[in-house]
Amino acid sequence: IKNVSESDKVMYDLSATVNGEPVFNDKTGTAEIKVTVPTEETAGETLYIYYLGEEGTELEAVATVEINDGNKEISWSVTHFSKRLVGGPVAFTDNNSQAAAYDTFEEALDAANAAGGGTITLGDDVTVTIDALDELLAVNEDIRIDGEGSLTIEAEGDALKAEEAKEKALL
Repeated sequence: IKNVSESDKVMYDLSATVNGEPVFNDKTGTAEIKVTVPTEETAGETLYIYYLGEEGTELEAVATVEINDGNKEISWSVTHFSKRLVGGPVAFTDNNSQAAAYDTFEEALDAANAAGGGTITLGDDVTVTIDALDELLAVNEDIRIDGEGSLTIEAEGDALKAEEAKEKALL
């Protein structure tokens, strides 16, 4: 298990070899191996584990940070070894297969716009609240939203008043 992250996002490259040949690297494997790694996250916090494969970023597991013998750890099971991304409920993969996990949809959207597009993967249901008209979400690139979760956008305050005014104007 090797942390191959180059930023504050955690990515592991899981591998095993016998006589120099890789083993347990076929996604069609039927056996499971439990992976446990240390973490600096808060005990009880939920982390999302994404498999980084040929088809893009896929949610693989949801793990809770536990304290074992005084150490904070997360554990999950895999059926093959490859790269895994650990982080928040929203992941982003750019068009060059570089991936990162984020705590909010807005952070992932900013990364997607900055990278020139890609795929945002929702590992859980995500709600974005817009409090004012100037906070509308900007989508400036070709961005695909995928995953297990749903995206809900709620309007409050000035944004809600503007929506109500628009509805009255259409009556």
